[in-house]
Amino acid sequence: MYKHFTKELDSLDPIIKERVFEIIESLIIKGKYIEGESLEQAIINAKEWYYDLIEE
Repeated sequence: MYKHFTKELDSLDPIIKERVFEIIESLIIKGKYIEGESLEQAIINAKEWYYDLIEE
C-alpha cells in the first residue's frame, strides 16, 4: 500500500515515518484520504508532532 510513498519518506527519521503511516491509516479509515495531498499534510503533521515531542 505504501510503496508509492517511499520517495517522499526515504529521508525521514523512522519515528516520523511511522507517525506518517499512522496518520495516513487514520485518514483512510475515516474516508478522508486524498491522494498526494494527504501524504504532504501527514508529513507536516508528523514532523510537527515529533519536534514538539523532543522539545518537551
